[in-house]
Amino acid sequence: MNMFDISKDIDEPEQVFDLSPISTQKSVTTTRGGFSVDDDDHNGDEDAVTFSVGGTSQDQSGWEPFTIFYGLRNGHLYSICPVIPYKSTVRRNHLETLSCLSRVKYEQAKRTNKSLSMLFKLHSDWIHYLFESAKIAQNLDNDALAVTSSKDHMPYAVKRQGPFLTNHTMSLADGIQVTDILYVTVDVINMVALALNNGTVQNYIIGSEIDAQWQLPVTNTQYTWEKEVMKKII
Repeated sequence: MNMFDISKDIDEPEQVFDLSPISTQKSVTTTRGGFSVDDDDHNGDEDAVTFSVGGTSQDQSGWEPFTIFYGLRNGHLYSICPVIPYKSTVRRNHLETLSCLSRVKYEQAKRTNKSLSMLFKLHSDWIHYLFESAKIAQNLDNDALAVTSSKDHMPYAVKRQGPFLTNHTMSLADGIQVTDILYVTVDVINMVALALNNGTVQNYIIGSEIDAQWQLPVTNTQYTWEKEVMKKII
């Protein structure tokens, strides 16, 4: 997936994200703001064919506005978070609430799960970077922050999350494929609607929060927080 700032360049993407499942990758080449994959045994059923942003920044928002939900041709659902254009506007209360929650989770995890606390520390660092960028930007009003991100915002690539467990009752066979996806919020319920090429729509309620994850380098220490977070399902 390429993200463009068309006010600056319509040919060179601002950021690049690899949306392919990890199991299909052969070699990874780093690019500006992301990474790309060379795969000789390409499987068209696992192409990412559609994506949707998880809503706009609101006072009561969590990580959803920084989340991209996407569907593969075969019906599998994935997400990547956090994703933000390098120049963005975020609700002040949204970012402050997210910052407070991240700090609380970090302090709690330090006492109960030190491995998971690493993740929440990265959450806090990522949010703090946005706050620092807002201090030198021209704010639109008291309720909105003009924030600036960059390829140096976080030294790790954003990690793909999924495929999510869904209650598919119909196998996508006989030429049935995913064509579109839409993130929808109804009252306090967050949903993902998946459109198929046979005219049907499958709706999935997001049962737990999607939060930020990064692809950390492999070390001798196993980051067990990855296993904890992957227990979340749609």
